[in-house]
Amino acid sequence: MSPITPYGSLRCLENTLTNMLEDVRKLETGEVICPSSLNNAPMIDRWEFGMVPTRCIIGSVSGHPYLNPGARARTSQIILCDAVNGWARTWSRYYRLGAPEPSLRSKVL
Repeated sequence: MSPITPYGSLRCLENTLTNMLEDVRKLETGEVICPSSLNNAPMIDRWEFGMVPTRCIIGSVSGHPYLNPGARARTSQIILCDAVNGWARTWSRYYRLGAPEPSLRSKVL
């Protein structure tokens, strides 16, 4: 079974992350975004910052670098998840997946 990702496929996720990394590296080296490179970018008018709900994992953690053992926590957005093999990758780190919440056990395994 292949890991589950909200990006459609592992190849699509790889392309998305590669493009983002290339953009970040350009900006980090001082490259300026020229107006002509934005000609085909969509325009957003009357914009404001908002919050978008995203998939995460909620559970009791152990071995986390910042949280106390047994603390109830919410991860950052899930990027990849393979419940059968017991792992998930979020934006910040890998997590080992222990036992799921009993009500989800039949849905994820």
